Amino acid sequence: MLVLPKMSEQNVASSLRLLFLFNLIDAFLTVLWINSGIATEANPLMAAAMSYGMSFFVLIKIAMVSLAIAILWNTREKKLSRFASIASATAMGLLVIYHSVGVFEAAFS
Repeated sequence: MLVLPKMSEQNVASSLRLLFLFNLIDAFLTVLWINSGIATEANPLMAAAMSYGMSFFVLIKIAMVSLAIAILWNTREKKLSRFASIASATAMGLLVIYHSVGVFEAAFS
């Protein structure tokens, strides 16, 4: 059984702030990739939002992640929520790194 160390409220808050920041960066880089014609949106829900325009896409993306952050914050006493806070911030951070590497490769190739 996986035993997670007790996370302080401050650690959960920091994870959720990072998740929000990474989401903003991901939205910016996604728009950059889409507008440059290098990529398409893989998420069908977000692709549908994108069909209404990039501003709507960004608004929906920020709103959905903000709702998830609010749920995780309001349930932060639960182990699953603390784990999900760290896991989602880590996953989004890795996605931002992936985007960033792609941007640099495209710029310098």
